[in-house]
Amino acid sequence: MDAHIKKVYVPMTETGFYILLCLQTPNHGYGIVQKVKELTDNEVVLGPGTMYGSLAKMEKDGLIEFVLEEEKRKKQEEPKDEKENGSDEGSDKKEKEKSDGENNVYDDEPDGSEI
Repeated sequence: MDAHIKKVYVPMTETGFYILLCLQTPNHGYGIVQKVKELTDNEVVLGPGTMYGSLAKMEKDGLIEFVLEEEKRKKQEEPKDEKENGSDEGSDKKEKEKSDGENNVYDDEPDGSEI
């Protein structure tokens, strides 16, 4: 583990823990807030400043990666296009995306507005 990451994230804050827990699958800001509420029976409610500040720091430290909604759509469409062309590269690319796709935050809210 990188010394900086260890120094900053060990021990991990409750906020950091819940955010990373919610990012086991790609999610957006509003989805993270709702999932934390659900997981904690409304005991922990992340405010926007706390959550987006934590997300920005986690991205800067390389723990997560922001993905624009447009890029998400492209990733979903690519394997279909490659399969139609008979290329095996699609399955390799899909496997790489699966392993690289951990801890992604989508930069669009469900209503279409950007965060």
